[in-house]
Amino acid sequence: MAAKKQSIFKTWIDGIQGDKVMIIILILLYVISALALFSAQSGDLGVIQGKTDRLELFIKHLKMMGVCSVVVFLCYLPGVRFFRFFSQFGFAVSAFMLAILLVKPKIPGVIAVPVINDATRYFTLFGFQVHVFEITKVAMVLYLAWALQTLKDHDFKWANALADKYEALKFLALPIWQAIIYILLPISLVCVGILSGSFTSFALIGTVMVATVFLGGLDWKLLLSYFGLMAVLLLCGFGIYKMSGEKAFSKIYDRVNRVMADRIGSFFNKDDDGETLDLAEQILSEKDINKRNAIIDDNIQKEASLIAVHEGGFFGKGPGRSTQKYRLPLPFSDYMYAFLIEEYGVLMALLILILYLSLFARGIMLTYKCKNLYAKALVGGLSLLISGQAMLHILINVNLLPVTGQPLPIISYGNGSMIMFSVAFGILISISKQVKKQMDKLMKENENKPLFVQVSGDPISERLSELDQIEEIDD
Repeated sequence: MAAKKQSIFKTWIDGIQGDKVMIIILILLYVISALALFSAQSGDLGVIQGKTDRLELFIKHLKMMGVCSVVVFLCYLPGVRFFRFFSQFGFAVSAFMLAILLVKPKIPGVIAVPVINDATRYFTLFGFQVHVFEITKVAMVLYLAWALQTLKDHDFKWANALADKYEALKFLALPIWQAIIYILLPISLVCVGILSGSFTSFALIGTVMVATVFLGGLDWKLLLSYFGLMAVLLLCGFGIYKMSGEKAFSKIYDRVNRVMADRIGSFFNKDDDGETLDLAEQILSEKDINKRNAIIDDNIQKEASLIAVHEGGFFGKGPGRSTQKYRLPLPFSDYMYAFLIEEYGVLMALLILILYLSLFARGIMLTYKCKNLYAKALVGGLSLLISGQAMLHILINVNLLPVTGQPLPIISYGNGSMIMFSVAFGILISISKQVKKQMDKLMKENENKPLFVQVSGDPISERLSELDQIEEIDD
């Protein structure tokens, strides 16, 4: 009977298409998330959710993981063509949501845009929170992968149609202008929209977008020219800011100044923490109250996370025995890695690090098997997004980068973040499924053919060329 069960289980495992290593990584991340949230959710999370029963909060999180599992499965089912069709709308969706954050429309009972610490990061639609930056991360990778493939195929229909119809718009048919209009301009607009709400998200998403187009083969000379132009525009913007009496672009400048001066400055002057707190205590006016609180919170977070890492040791204190979770403002989200080290030790820290690095490695391997540029750019961009945000979270938690808030993908609490990263995992597994099908098909076609066959015209190279196709996936 046991043998029969084992056989059924093995048959089920063998029936799963796609990269099984990626699936195992995702399952382990879900398990770690469940273990961590059960003990980390006391305190702040209970207040935020309006609940005091730990079991009730845990069950709610399990339900969310169930929803995310369904999301992964739904994204796993379709093929590359399905994602490519919807990818073309990624920029439009991102731009529309970012515009809502900038305009801040308010219709009671329908839509509202909360302002937290002078910044907007999400809006509520019929009572549901829409986390704009989380959606934009994935949507823009999808869009840029589509744009790169369309640029290669010279298939931007609107630009080509206008170029054919109007003599003055002939330049729109040139690849360099199509790259500027459909790739570099959307990247710039999205970065500007994000910068008004979060400098960290601006840096992360901007880096991922640029890396995606670089992996997709966009001309590096064009990228360098783009960065040069952006530098000139930033200098011009700073000049306008100064000439306007520090009124124009004031919100963006204040946000950048806070990150550069308060966070990055205090990070490189670690011996001045006491003086920094004394300075914060002197900022008592209502105008500067947010800045004062930010300075104090940053120091508390940094200190508590370092203590958590130090006290965790090799094996950790054990589940539920963390003490720093009562000092860390968001141990279930922004400081999940430090909390896990305190409770489970260095072994858990290494396991998490290995999981994300393994995911990135599997993603890179998968890109080499993708012949289609869209699939290649999409896999590379999503792999970099997940692993890159994980590394950013980890480096902040161990005080190797300035304090800022970024959840640990899949593990940290946060419905919007978990759902969107589950979408990313589902797409990766779906593409790997199609890679496997293509490889199996080619292997079956070539299994009865000898490797070396002497034929007239082209003896060995023809057979080797067929074998090379096994490492690729077409559309």
